[in-house]
Amino acid sequence: MQIKQILSLIEEQQMSPDAGLELIRTYRKEQMEKKAEPESQAPSPTIFFKNDWVRKNNIDMPNQQAPGNMLIFDQDNRLFQHAEMMNGDHNRVILVTPDSDYRIERNRCTINPSDESHVEMLMSDLAENGFTPDVVLYLWNGEIREYTEESVNETLCRGINSLFLLSKALMRRNEPVTLLHIYWTRGLNQPFHEAVGGFMKTVNMESSKLKAKTIQIRHEYSDINPPVSEIWDAAISEIQRFQTDECEILIDSHTCYVKGLQPIDIPEHDHGSVTYQKGGIYIITGGAGKLGLLFAEHIAKENQAVIILTGRSVLTADQKERISKLNESGSIVEYQRTDITDRTEAERFIFGVKQRYGSINGIIHAAGILRDSFLVNKSLSDFTDVLKPKVYGTIWLDELTKDEDLDFFVLFSSFSAYGNAGQSDYAYANHFMDSFAMLRSQLSRNGKTLSINWPLLKDGGMSLDSNGINQIKEKYGMTPMRTSSVLEAFLKMLRSSFTSLMPAEGERDKMIKALSIQRNTVRQIKIHLRRNTMKKRNMLRKKKSMTI
Repeated sequence: MQIKQILSLIEEQQMSPDAGLELIRTYRKEQMEKKAEPESQAPSPTIFFKNDWVRKNNIDMPNQQAPGNMLIFDQDNRLFQHAEMMNGDHNRVILVTPDSDYRIERNRCTINPSDESHVEMLMSDLAENGFTPDVVLYLWNGEIREYTEESVNETLCRGINSLFLLSKALMRRNEPVTLLHIYWTRGLNQPFHEAVGGFMKTVNMESSKLKAKTIQIRHEYSDINPPVSEIWDAAISEIQRFQTDECEILIDSHTCYVKGLQPIDIPEHDHGSVTYQKGGIYIITGGAGKLGLLFAEHIAKENQAVIILTGRSVLTADQKERISKLNESGSIVEYQRTDITDRTEAERFIFGVKQRYGSINGIIHAAGILRDSFLVNKSLSDFTDVLKPKVYGTIWLDELTKDEDLDFFVLFSSFSAYGNAGQSDYAYANHFMDSFAMLRSQLSRNGKTLSINWPLLKDGGMSLDSNGINQIKEKYGMTPMRTSSVLEAFLKMLRSSFTSLMPAEGERDKMIKALSIQRNTVRQIKIHLRRNTMKKRNMLRKKKSMTI
């Protein structure tokens, strides 16, 4: 039985997700054993990828035909009224707005965004009334202006948490439906919304019936929302030319872009002067983990410094021994138990470091947890637990040190930011880090801002069994990065001009082919425009000859 068949059985509820995962592991193990080959020569030098916007191939707008029954999650009725006018006489449109109470009246509903029972009741009541959505538009997205506990909680509640519950309910229906998450920006990055791209990629990996993507509309006017006609046109366009590898779309001045990985070179002259100061004060969150301790040892080896490790767990004997050895090297290394996801605790921790040592020179945020399972089997509490270290932790660390004269602020993200089956929460959380790094850079904070999408590492990071490692090698050509390559790549990225990068080690050509987005290059776009210009000139010549 192949993986697609197993996923289909899970979707049709003929097999439990846990049993399916076990079968997938067995299948992968058998395939790897069949294709087992002797170890090849050492992997090629580290290659770097950048996740960036690339112009789409399809430049012409499709026909604006009605998409079918539509369910719209919005905070006002502007788009709903436009959709009723445009969607045809035989298709229904239903509006869902956020409220504390559950109500449903004809073509309007209200639900509590954080109440899973409301989402389930909505789907059940709509089905009883003969309504099956072909398209779901999700626009419960507000622009967050200040990062307070209340505003962050509310943004997550009406954003990804509610979208998670909706996606889960749609997947359980097991009927074909397109889900579009739509938001707009006015220049600055919106990490809460942009991170949905990682979540949507995972949804598409886990379901063959639910097709999902996110659309960002870049709007030039700061005081008003984009016209509903622009939102409608963007939605219809993406519905009609849906491609599973185009989960993140940007529309800017009627030009459409798709986000994807592209290989880049870090020029030798690009290596800046970021270094570890002698006597510098450095914080590493997730400091008791393999990756945290690896970088503590790295900093201590480069220069005598004060290294504050922090985490929520109690140290093991082995961890205590490693920290003790670091103190023998001349550096001061200590561990403080702190929940960096709690703003009060985070504030107390940062204040304590500054009070004791006077300043902070650099931060490496390496905290993270996993709760892997398919979305249909994942609880909201598990989902939010995974988000906390990378979302709340990133926000509070930045807020509490934004006025510090930092040399660097580094976020340890993951390859999972680009989507990974069983990790919809982890994909969102890491994608959030990538987008937040861009925002922090846009805000001109002190120090180098960098988010690193670490792939599998030989010594550190989130681990996989041998079957998972073999599967990634088979699919992408990637092998776990050696420790020497990790540290060398880190310094190279830290001293580069880039804000978000993914290093990788393995079969170079295979990685580029498997990971890079294949879209129009600048040269191809110029050729396309040149051909259109020539066509117009030929038409004008024909018209002139006819008039003569």
